[in-house]
Amino acid sequence: MAEAARTVRHYVSDCLQERHPYDVEKGFAGRPNRDIGLVYNGLQPHTAGDWIASLSDPAVGSLQRRRAVRLLIAHSASQEAKIKLLRMNVVPAVVAALITTPCAEFECQVFALLRSLCIISQGCHVVMEEGGLEAAIRSIQDRRNLAERAEARAAAAQVLYQISFNAAGVRWLLGAEVPPGFELMDPIPSSSKCVFGKKDVIAALVFILENDSATNRKMFLHAVTCLGQLTTQTEGIFAAMEGRAVHAVSSLLHGYVENGFDSSDDDVVSALLVVVTNVSLEQTGVELVDELNTPTDVCTLVGKYYSDPQPASYPLLRSLTSALSAVYKLLSMKMNSMTVLTNGFSRILVIYKFLHKINDVVTAAKHAGREPHPDVIAISKNLVLSTHFAMEVKDVRTFTHSYLSKLDKKEAFYFRRQLFYSTQWEGEFDAAV
Repeated sequence: MAEAARTVRHYVSDCLQERHPYDVEKGFAGRPNRDIGLVYNGLQPHTAGDWIASLSDPAVGSLQRRRAVRLLIAHSASQEAKIKLLRMNVVPAVVAALITTPCAEFECQVFALLRSLCIISQGCHVVMEEGGLEAAIRSIQDRRNLAERAEARAAAAQVLYQISFNAAGVRWLLGAEVPPGFELMDPIPSSSKCVFGKKDVIAALVFILENDSATNRKMFLHAVTCLGQLTTQTEGIFAAMEGRAVHAVSSLLHGYVENGFDSSDDDVVSALLVVVTNVSLEQTGVELVDELNTPTDVCTLVGKYYSDPQPASYPLLRSLTSALSAVYKLLSMKMNSMTVLTNGFSRILVIYKFLHKINDVVTAAKHAGREPHPDVIAISKNLVLSTHFAMEVKDVRTFTHSYLSKLDKKEAFYFRRQLFYSTQWEGEFDAAV
């Protein structure tokens, strides 16, 4: 057979690769040259290192770098996978790749990966220390190619959003004390010489509120929600006040109240009201809110919704009544309880009518054999708390006596108990059991 093979036209030798017409560039031997710059999926954990290395390989183009980051995102779903990627220094690698890959889609993918890593506390720490936070803030404040980079900037804002929702991450960001159990057990040394902090984050959020409220709604909502999370911490409240974030929120809320809004904006207005509530829990914060005349806007919204609370609006009404109860500790709010708000009704009367409507919803739910929606219960409690502040004014108590006397006897009994049971006015209003 070997002798016969020697008569074949293309025979060269007995070596397998030479026993047929062989073109090195087209055959298996030429595959490495043809595949330069390509990124392939494969079995973990070996390929993760290849994907990360490809981000700094000049032979790998923009398209394949995007593929590499997408594969990293796909393989970072579990907490264990995230930890492995962090130990492989994925954050500085992707941040450095942002500089050498001027592509909006790649930028969006990178921030999606950073957001995924920030789901765990260790990821928040590394992203803040290794330049990820800085990159996100710079992307937010870069207004070049706005239309093309809209999704990328929204993804950058989502990195801040994710950090703010992490119990340890938000405290590290604000420089607050981390509760027991949230300590970073295995900190990774930082290679970044420029670590951005809470002032930079607040500045970035204010930048979004002032420049992107009308053009990038997704990014805007992330920013307001993030600010709401940051202000759940005392350090965040003071940072928001110093960074004029409260001014920006107050201005936006006033615009919605003055110009009106439809149900599609309920989530944005609700997020703005959450910030107002959180800031108002601090005395200096509620004083600033009062200076900005935000309590008037809150009362105006109450006057708009009190008469017909719809289920679709419950989340908004929960935030609204929460803000109302928070600002009602102001002396100016208490003293203006008898001021006419809408339809000739005073503020305190509007609150009573609002509470009656919510009580009707609760009663209907119980008659239907189901528990009232949690938002409904929260709305009721917020309204009752607001009345407790208002009762510190004698004119309000006098009006309330008159109002209760006009109600049906049974309704008045239960309404008195709802408002005054176990309070200092229990005896005055005969609300004891």
